[in-house]
Amino acid sequence: MTEVAIVGTGAVFPGDGDAPAFWRNIRAGTDAITDVSPDRWDPGIYCDPDQAGAGLVYTRRGGFLGNLATFDPGSFGIMPAAIEGTEPDQLLMLRAAAEAIEERLGPDNPQDAGEPCGCLAPRPGCGGCSTRTDSSRAS
Repeated sequence: MTEVAIVGTGAVFPGDGDAPAFWRNIRAGTDAITDVSPDRWDPGIYCDPDQAGAGLVYTRRGGFLGNLATFDPGSFGIMPAAIEGTEPDQLLMLRAAAEAIEERLGPDNPQDAGEPCGCLAPRPGCGGCSTRTDSSRAS
C-alpha cells in the first residue's frame, strides 16, 4: 500500500466559498442551497416542476457561487484575452489548486519548493474520476 498525506485543500463552495468555510457550514447546519436569484434567470419562464417542458429546469433552487466565481487571470500570469472561451470550472479548479498548494507551502515560501506536489481534482459528470497533476514546482 502506498502512503498518501493530504497536506492542503482548496475548494469553491456555495455560501462562504473555501474548504474551511464549507466545514464550518456543515458543523453549523447551514444550508447554502438557495432560491435562484431573479437577476440570474426568471423561474416563471425557465422552471417547470412537473418536468413537462423540454429545455426547462424542474427546481428553483441551486448552489450558486455568485461573487465566489470570480477569477483573476493576472494572479496566474495569464493574459485576460487568453481565457476567453475557457470553461469556468477549469478556472475555479486552478484557483482551488493554488489554494491547496499555498496551504501546503505557506504564503511566504518561494514558488519553487523543490518537492513534488500534486492535485487530485474530481470533474463533474465523470463518475468520480480524478485528474492528477504532478509538478516539481508549486507554481
